[in-house]
Amino acid sequence: MKAHIKETNLSLFLKLFKKLSLCAGIVFLLYGCSGKAIKADFHEDEQLQQESEKIKHEVIILRARIDDIIRSQPGLNGEEIEILKKKGLRNPVEDIVNDLGGREDLMPFIGIFGARPSFYKDVRMYVLNSKWVYTVWDNGSAKAQQLFAYTVSDSGKITWKLIDTVKK
Repeated sequence: MKAHIKETNLSLFLKLFKKLSLCAGIVFLLYGCSGKAIKADFHEDEQLQQESEKIKHEVIILRARIDDIIRSQPGLNGEEIEILKKKGLRNPVEDIVNDLGGREDLMPFIGIFGARPSFYKDVRMYVLNSKWVYTVWDNGSAKAQQLFAYTVSDSGKITWKLIDTVKK
């Protein structure tokens, strides 16, 4: 009977040992994998933070460049805008662009198939200063660039003079 109990205890011990060994193996495997995963995640997080800092730095530099470009662009300065407003223009740049945009008599060509030629008021008309406007236009078959001089009377009337045209 004692031999049977010893055999049963030994058998139970071996079964328990196998299960404990299996559990321990799984724990070590998981710990090893998770430790590596944690280290990998930490390393990846550090890399992402460094990359984020680089991008933030690049954004600061690009914003500074954009500000420099904007400041260096021609256009009406504050004093010129105030003078033109006193002459009756509510929004000087918009009023100048709209006035020139309606002046098809200043275009050297008629539109394709007799259509009205038009300036690209939205993106291709530039008020350079209080005297000149540069524009690009297209009649469907030809393109041109033009430089105009303008004056604004005390009553707000805009008068135009074509300085030069470059046809493409």
